[in-house]
Amino acid sequence: MHDRASITETFVPPLEAERRRLLRQAFQLSSANVIAQVARLLKNLALARLLGPQLFGLWNGFQVFLLYANNLHLGVLHAISREIPLSRGRGNLEHVPHLARAGLTVSLLASLLIGAALLGISIWLEPVTTASAALKLIAAVLVVQQLLLFYQFLLRAEDNFALLSKILIHTAVLELAASVALVYWLGFNGIFYGLLISCAAGALLGFVSERRVVSGLELDLRLIGNLIRIGFPIMLTTLGNGLLTTIDRMLIIKFLGGEALGYYSIGSLAITAISYLPIAINQVMYPKFGERYGATDDPGSLGGFVRVATLGTAHAMGLVLGVAFIALPLVTLLLPKYAPGIPAARILFAGFYFISLLGPSANLLLTINRQLQYLVWMGAAIALEVVLNGIALIFGLGIEGVALTTGITYTFCALGLMGFVVRRYLSYSCRQIGALFIKLLTPYILAAITMAGALQIQMGGLLLATAGQALLFISIYGPLSFFLLRRELPR
Repeated sequence: MHDRASITETFVPPLEAERRRLLRQAFQLSSANVIAQVARLLKNLALARLLGPQLFGLWNGFQVFLLYANNLHLGVLHAISREIPLSRGRGNLEHVPHLARAGLTVSLLASLLIGAALLGISIWLEPVTTASAALKLIAAVLVVQQLLLFYQFLLRAEDNFALLSKILIHTAVLELAASVALVYWLGFNGIFYGLLISCAAGALLGFVSERRVVSGLELDLRLIGNLIRIGFPIMLTTLGNGLLTTIDRMLIIKFLGGEALGYYSIGSLAITAISYLPIAINQVMYPKFGERYGATDDPGSLGGFVRVATLGTAHAMGLVLGVAFIALPLVTLLLPKYAPGIPAARILFAGFYFISLLGPSANLLLTINRQLQYLVWMGAAIALEVVLNGIALIFGLGIEGVALTTGITYTFCALGLMGFVVRRYLSYSCRQIGALFIKLLTPYILAAITMAGALQIQMGGLLLATAGQALLFISIYGPLSFFLLRRELPR
């Protein structure tokens, strides 16, 4: 029988090896996400050309439905992604297959149930309509999509980010090739055949990899009920994050119209692309949080993870956002009509820096089963954003005002939640919290000063000037940031 200390040692590898492993996993996952998003962007551009505005609009409507259908599991997959690392940390490895089989059972049954309902609706509709035929195909897509989603969650929980990255890339590239080819040959419904092929291929890769862990189904109602109780609030926090980052767009299209939203979308689209870096870091760290907490049952043992991951993200985002801030005017070369959106995008970047730091603190709350506290913070942030965005719109501040108030919301939400977490669960004093915030503001201020100097370079045309500015920024900020970050890392 192992004591708590020996279990902890088992799950804490040598520091330098663990650091290299974390960096490798974060690079693999962020690169895979970028490749997957580029593939899906190319797919949508090709579909827009092949289908025309009417059918492409119909596809976007179905796409929203498929996006929200990812939550059919009612949070069970979120729960197993937390409980499996906890079980490993506690040395309770025999419990892992039960968790995995329960997750697979819920995913399969929920998708089959909703799929059957869609089949019923399609039969009730006029059978020759495009929507009726599409609903039948979506019923099948839901099943393979849920299976793929299950294996993605399981691979994260199993800390197998190498295979997860491969699946993300292979699925996205296959989706691009199959969907475009089948739409060209078969028309609109080719989209769904492409999704069936790509999701089935990704799920098959996951099945082959995890067949020893998931050898069948398990309908344990007590276990499933407990997983829903744990995972449903986590799922709501995920939806809350999505709402927090889209309220500004909803209010703009409601009160300022589609053209204003088009300008504003330059910043929103850039933020979506940039956000894959902190998302990858947080996903890679999440199972490590679970293993450590499972081994210690002490929230304080996660303090190093929270501190290092937050500081690392801060310095990385200073670099990424700085380059993006400088490069934004290049939009005018490809999309000159969208130039009015550049000032709002730059304001939005300034606020997004802070919300990108929230992940490690959120990971701690989710790991120690305090997801309801996280949900309350998200609800308060959403309410604050609605109020501040409303004030900006009432006073006619335009999209720049909405970007500013959104950034203010992000800042208060992030700093408030981080301060709460380190004070409540890591026993930071007020002085220590202040010192942490200064360290988080350091790369922000450093990036701002370096950008201000780099932007003074004006040579040749826009492309040459932007390249020179970005190169100068990277060459100054990069080494300084690296030096400051190394001083904060444990040795």
